[in-house]
Amino acid sequence: MKNKSRELTDRNKGISNTEREKKYQEYVRGWEEYFRLADMSGLLITTDKWARRRIRAVYWKHKDTLSYT
Repeated sequence: MKNKSRELTDRNKGISNTEREKKYQEYVRGWEEYFRLADMSGLLITTDKWARRRIRAVYWKHKDTLSYT
């Protein structure tokens, strides 16, 4: 899951943040639905923390590039 999340939250990919967010939400929603019956609350919490940190990095990098144009 983390490898695919890394691809979707790549900071150097030339897509808008809204498109990136939409693709990431679709992926995570499908992953959660598939594993819903398993007891995965601990894994989901740690993965959520990791993903939020990656998404913050994307926004920080995007913010820096916007200030120079």
